[in-house]
Amino acid sequence: MSIWGKLGLVSESTQESLPNEFLEKEKIGEIKQTEIKQTEKIETIQKSTISFAIPSITAPSFKQIVGKIDDSILEKLSIAIEDKNIAGNDFIEFMQSLNKMSNLAVDDKNKFNMVFAILATSSGGMSKEHLVKSVDYYINVLANEKNTFNNEMLNATEEMVSKKELYSKQLMDSVQLKTQEITNLSKEIEELKAESVKCNDDVSSSKIAIAQKQADFNITSQHLINQIVDYKQKIEQYIQ
Repeated sequence: MSIWGKLGLVSESTQESLPNEFLEKEKIGEIKQTEIKQTEKIETIQKSTISFAIPSITAPSFKQIVGKIDDSILEKLSIAIEDKNIAGNDFIEFMQSLNKMSNLAVDDKNKFNMVFAILATSSGGMSKEHLVKSVDYYINVLANEKNTFNNEMLNATEEMVSKKELYSKQLMDSVQLKTQEITNLSKEIEELKAESVKCNDDVSSSKIAIAQKQADFNITSQHLINQIVDYKQKIEQYIQ
């Protein structure tokens, strides 16, 4: 099913899409049947829609991204075309009319010519030049929609990618700065620890030295006192 049929631009229930002359001839089976040989083997034909080639869109990434047909996008594009529908018979009416012949055992060439002949002779009229120009017109409508979409994607990229990439870089810069600060603090802490150990060693050495000096002083002073006391005793004993 084409985007026209899939999104409601072409509907089998839309009888008003064809001129009355066409519907009447279709009912009685007289739609240019003289152009088709009665003995010709009827081909099995696909539903009469024009298929639009939609290329896969790839974008570079960590792994390849392959585009797929998105129904919501199709609907929006079809609505955009419908909103820009030119008054009178043109490509859209041609497509709608062509879709009404989906069940007819007629090749595409005859279907195209039959629909064109009916629309050309209808009250609205239509020339081949106008039909082709209207095709270009709707292609331009889609091109404008694509430009609008690309601009929206640029804005989305700015908001959702570029700004966040910048913010992520700022965060990583902060992480590196904090990491360096931590490294510097760790180094400072290790230096302080080493200084503390050295200080404790000095304290222990000083304590031992002081205790030794105190012990030496006590022994020495006591020794001297003992000598003096001995002299005192001898003075009292020897001198009358």
